[in-house]
Amino acid sequence: MTHTELKELRNKTGLSQKEFGAKLFKTRDSIAKYESGKFTIPAYMDILVKAVFNTEEFFEKGKQIAKWADNQTTKEKIID
Repeated sequence: MTHTELKELRNKTGLSQKEFGAKLFKTRDSIAKYESGKFTIPAYMDILVKAVFNTEEFFEKGKQIAKWADNQTTKEKIID
């Protein structure tokens, strides 16, 4: 997630930086620094944002992981 994508998502929610940050256990200052590009958005924050705000990308990734896990289970059954 880029700093621009984060800001766009926050704006879509209608939340202030303080309100948005509170949902992610971050301060307003941290959100401001992520949005301005002063801080790089870590991978865990990308996942957390997508999970908390129910983005389509989060659910698509979850479907991919579930499909992979199903395939692994099927392979194990065939081997046994």
